[in-house]
Amino acid sequence: MGRRWIVLIASVAVLVLLGCGPSSLIGGQATATPTLAPSPTNTLVPTNTPAPTATPTKMPLPTNTKAPTATPKPVVKASPTAVSAGGQGGMVAKPTGKPAGTTEPGGAVFEFLSHTGWVADNGDVSVVGEVKNVSNASVGNMVVVQAQLKDKSGNVIPGDYYAYLDRPVIAPGQTSSFWVFVRKADLQADPADVTDYELTTLLTDTPSPDTELKVTDASSSIEADGYTVSGSVLNQTSKTYKSLAVYSTIYDSSGQVMNVTLDTVDLDVPLAPGQTAQFSGYFPDHYDGASSFAVIVTGWEDTGAGTGAASSPTPSSAGTGSETDFVFVDHTGFITQDGGVSIVGEVQWEGSAPLTKMVKVSATITDKDGNELPGDFHAWLDRPAIAPGERSSFWIAVSPSELGGVDPSTLTDYVLDLAISDTDSPDREILVTSAKTAVDSAGLHITGTARNNTDLTFVALTVYTTVYDADGHVINVTSDLLKLDSPLLPNQDIQYSGLVPEHFDGYDSVTVYVTGWTKEAWDAAQSG
Repeated sequence: MGRRWIVLIASVAVLVLLGCGPSSLIGGQATATPTLAPSPTNTLVPTNTPAPTATPTKMPLPTNTKAPTATPKPVVKASPTAVSAGGQGGMVAKPTGKPAGTTEPGGAVFEFLSHTGWVADNGDVSVVGEVKNVSNASVGNMVVVQAQLKDKSGNVIPGDYYAYLDRPVIAPGQTSSFWVFVRKADLQADPADVTDYELTTLLTDTPSPDTELKVTDASSSIEADGYTVSGSVLNQTSKTYKSLAVYSTIYDSSGQVMNVTLDTVDLDVPLAPGQTAQFSGYFPDHYDGASSFAVIVTGWEDTGAGTGAASSPTPSSAGTGSETDFVFVDHTGFITQDGGVSIVGEVQWEGSAPLTKMVKVSATITDKDGNELPGDFHAWLDRPAIAPGERSSFWIAVSPSELGGVDPSTLTDYVLDLAISDTDSPDREILVTSAKTAVDSAGLHITGTARNNTDLTFVALTVYTTVYDADGHVINVTSDLLKLDSPLLPNQDIQYSGLVPEHFDGYDSVTVYVTGWTKEAWDAAQSG
């Protein structure tokens, strides 16, 4: 029997509550201008497993993997493609014109949520803010934020001032920060004359060269020399990264963007798949009154980005991709305490663009003589949308009644296959801001706080938990459905909990995602 767990991805940035220097604020406005995989096999191992209890999402906890040491250093990019960490992360006004490749207006795709600008005492100009993808498609190409600076009379100040959105791949409903930074030397006017700005977005045909990694924990502190965001990040991809880009955003008590910054981390040891690393971001000024923060961390391969040529990934197939762009990373099967069968694991998406369709994982189960167990045994990938390089867990749960009287101890093998459906995921992943584990007689508990960082209202949540051993192998996957007593409104926080009742001995780390269900999606799922 397949569980109909269905999910839609949002942000992997960790948003946490927390606690900026002399400068003059400038006005501003934003205008909306147009623009099957190889079949893995495995042996069933008699042991225990959890019974399905729920159905919606996830976010990772810190692992015990040895982390490469990292040296954080605040950097302002000389150009969006000329720094070792490189990337779209909005730092500098390029005085030489638009980025390579064609562009088109992005107003139909992105909406400006909040933004602000100021002129520092040294004459540098900063314009920072956030946009939201209001379209129905993910954007994996670099996106330009153009800032047209104006004086008090409304005259346009000459110059080409822009940045790139910080997030490499932006799914529908996701947000991204930006920072347009203009040095005084590049400003074709007296800084004192800059009083206003106008923002537009432009879509390029250049794929984003970096990859967003999983922030597993983050905290903030105020030091004598500024405001610091620090934490851990997990390389959940199959690639190895030489450096990180840390994009930090701070908000006031109303949730309005106050400041955005970029820091690069040159790793002493490359960050291999499954490893964690420490990161930090730094605000030297313009942070007074900050109430909360968000952080996005991206990884950069050693592709010579410092030469000024941003590399782009080679698509594994034309268009979005197909079943052959999935890789089964890890999986295992076992007999449950109640006499059923569980098959759990993770897949990785290697397509050229984010995948937002439901993906079905099927299992053919056989005994020691190769005889197939009759029945349709499948599940849906837990993640609603999967960006290139990202992973999703799955859990195929077969109840004792579905075995049709077959002794589970005679079942020894299985073969996995998957298929991409034409159905969009109906739920939405929300932001996990904290997570912790505890073990008691009932099992392994996962608890924490999540924030509804969408503009939707949810009536139910699903908590998806993946459990790993010390070598990073999946040992169990479970999900828990939380029907809410009162709706979860946009920007509200909520406590969540998940339970792994068995088959977690020797666990070393977990990943947890939380997804929200609107009333419409929930009613449709129940009636279906």
